Amino acid sequence: MLITPANIQTKVGGYITAVFGDKGAGKSSFFVNTEDVATPLTVANFDRDLSHLLKKYKGGDIDYEVYPANVNMQQAKANCQRFEAQIQRAKKRGGVFAVDNGSAQWDNCKMAWLPAPEKGKIYPKEFGDANSWMRMVHQELEDSALWPIITYPAVEIWQSQSVGTGLYTYEGWKHTDLHLVNSVYLFCAGKPLGVSAVPTEASWPLKYRAQIVDSKLDPTVQGAILDNPRFKDVLDATGLL
Repeated sequence: MLITPANIQTKVGGYITAVFGDKGAGKSSFFVNTEDVATPLTVANFDRDLSHLLKKYKGGDIDYEVYPANVNMQQAKANCQRFEAQIQRAKKRGGVFAVDNGSAQWDNCKMAWLPAPEKGKIYPKEFGDANSWMRMVHQELEDSALWPIITYPAVEIWQSQSVGTGLYTYEGWKHTDLHLVNSVYLFCAGKPLGVSAVPTEASWPLKYRAQIVDSKLDPTVQGAILDNPRFKDVLDATGLL
């Protein structure tokens, strides 16, 4: 089939953004403040309670599902089935689809699909079903018109078991990179590391910031830092809006 480049329609949606950072960096608030990109909002919560943040959403109704942790294999598989159904509902509604967080979701997936380890060891081939499920749901999001956001905790990159690098990445399914278009590191500048035993009153000018770590569609913006970042700012900077 011959096509004319000028007539190619640009795909809208399906571009997965990973958002990672330390606790308190604003990862959950990042997907709550998305009404200026698309509505409504769908949230798959594998993490702690979000009710206090979801009350601040300004884009209408939210499709909100909680996926409990500390489950057995049967319950974990039920979580996976509910998540698949939530994606299908979201594809009909459109808008933003948020997973909070991807690391906890991967833990649930492993509980659902990995066999009980013998002598504490799981062989690589036994990850086949878990990897296939994760790949399937990521592809469902990629093929959709949704705006997917997946949050992750930040984890330090280690040179060895005892030597760190001082550099951070996101913790989760190791094949995540294959499906991401953007990854963004959120951090809070100005937050003290601790307080003195007898503190005096102080003013801490906290600044919530983000660094664009990866952008597959526009690598020239990698390394850019955004102040008070919103999802729209990231999409604008990376050429997706």
